[in-house]
Amino acid sequence: MKKKFISIGTKLFLAITVSVSTILIPTSIAIFYSVLHEKKVDTLDSLALSTKIMAQNLVAAVDFEDKRGATTTLQTLHLNPSIDGAILLDKKGDLFASYMAQGIHVKELQALLKKLNKKNLTTEIKHIDDRHIITSSVLYSSDGHLATLAIISNTHSLEAFKEKLLITLALVFSVTLIIVLIIATKIKNMVLHPLFTMKNAIQNVKQNKNYNLHISTQNNDEFKILFDGFNSMLSTIKLQDREQLKLIDELQNAKSQIEQIHKNTQDSIEYAALIQNIFIPHEDDIQKHFQDHFVIWEPKDLVGGDIYLFEELREGESLLMVIDCTGHGVPGAFVTMLVKAIERQIVTQLKNSPNLEVSPANILAIFNKTMKHLLKQEDKNSLFNAGFDGQILYFNREKKIMKCASARNEIYYFEQDQLKIIKADRYSVGYKDSDVEYQFSEHMVSLETGSCVYVSSDGYWDQNGGEKGFPLGKKKFKVLLERIHRKSMEEQKQILIDQLLKYQQECDRNDDITVVGLKV
Repeated sequence: MKKKFISIGTKLFLAITVSVSTILIPTSIAIFYSVLHEKKVDTLDSLALSTKIMAQNLVAAVDFEDKRGATTTLQTLHLNPSIDGAILLDKKGDLFASYMAQGIHVKELQALLKKLNKKNLTTEIKHIDDRHIITSSVLYSSDGHLATLAIISNTHSLEAFKEKLLITLALVFSVTLIIVLIIATKIKNMVLHPLFTMKNAIQNVKQNKNYNLHISTQNNDEFKILFDGFNSMLSTIKLQDREQLKLIDELQNAKSQIEQIHKNTQDSIEYAALIQNIFIPHEDDIQKHFQDHFVIWEPKDLVGGDIYLFEELREGESLLMVIDCTGHGVPGAFVTMLVKAIERQIVTQLKNSPNLEVSPANILAIFNKTMKHLLKQEDKNSLFNAGFDGQILYFNREKKIMKCASARNEIYYFEQDQLKIIKADRYSVGYKDSDVEYQFSEHMVSLETGSCVYVSSDGYWDQNGGEKGFPLGKKKFKVLLERIHRKSMEEQKQILIDQLLKYQQECDRNDDITVVGLKV
């Protein structure tokens, strides 16, 4: 459906008017209620003061039970036309003396006072509503409570003040709005005249192809800049035909250069992927140390920041590392190359020192110190900040034990069908904020034959998906492991992949994904 045309002038006029009205109306309402509230408070305080003064004047009359004198004193209230009446109750609550304006009944005021003080005559009252203003004061003598005086005033003066205030605010609002409308009209004309000049020029160019047109203004403001730009644009268009072929050639050359650069970059990344794959362990090397196993290794891009490493140290002894380096893609892959280089040094030292005890916690500490040194991250002001989260597991088949240490990510294993969780240190490896002397925790567990161990980077449970696009979460990952751990490792691998794809749906892949399952 085609929208109704509304001119810019009308929109500008309405915008200014509505904006100012939006400010004026709440402001006027706020001023009205604020001033009215102050007036009510002043009126109530004034009546309360008069009540206290009158109460002091009545103490002697009440003390000597001089009802005539008390009544005479109360009659002086007729000088104030806003006072409807006053009642003086003795300490028992009985009427001692009163003053009533014409048309006011004492029983009506007694009932109102009784309702407000809840029969507690020693409680002073300050009350105001639409019809009454009521204040009370307690009279005391040396023997204690003598009586209670209540003065009731009408709200006629408040109503008159309210009407006067409304009229004043309405008048101020109307005058202000008229001034705003006049200013809005002036602004509209001042702004729109140059716009209409520009609109007519554009229509002329569009209909008549008149590129020799020139528009000008006497003002030295943004419209002059706009007009000069429009004139310059027309001059450029006149040269367009001449320059068009040259521009097409330049664009074609640029396109060819970009395609070549992209091809070179893609070739380099693909070659880097081949190099990274060389460092990935052969599955046969893992299989001969365990009953069964599976590996899910899926970089987000051709290369990734996840890497897993497996080494046979000695007969029956092996070392598994699952490392999640900073970032993914090419930057992450560069860090994995550094991790692999350090890992080779560590493994070589362990193989050449058969009596050296294998400690996953110490290995993480060596990684931490070495990466901080090689990347010059001892200085916290360093511009480069890289490291990894990961788990290191040492298996001894003869002793049927597993020693492990973990930076950030937990390690899972099943013992008699019960899921066990090895907590990770909440500390990463190699970043410039990491403590170079940090000691990682080491855990040792006995593994029965048939036990299953699982190690994963955070890419699996951090994957977004589902109906709301939220991460899968560790809880669902652990529930899935509990459901599938009795199946063969190949079945487990396929289920994990299928469930992730099913959860991911149309969401993009978040991160590199690595999951390793081992059956002892």
